[in-house]
Amino acid sequence: MPADDPNALLLYRLAEQEKALKEALAEIKEFKKDQKSESKLLRDELSKDISDKFSSQDKRIGDLHIHVNRWGTIIP
Repeated sequence: MPADDPNALLLYRLAEQEKALKEALAEIKEFKKDQKSESKLLRDELSKDISDKFSSQDKRIGDLHIHVNRWGTIIP
């Protein structure tokens, strides 16, 4: 890095900033990927919990027969 040439110094600084930005972008992409994976795991777990809770719940109230599907919808 020649200190005498202002253009060379500017180019050097720009190259350093570009390198830092590329590293930050890689970290952001990795973070987003991790968040997406974690979100999918939580969504799957919640879906399973809901499914376990509501799947095939048949109830008889007098002569009225109702069915609650896994989404919680009551079906007469």
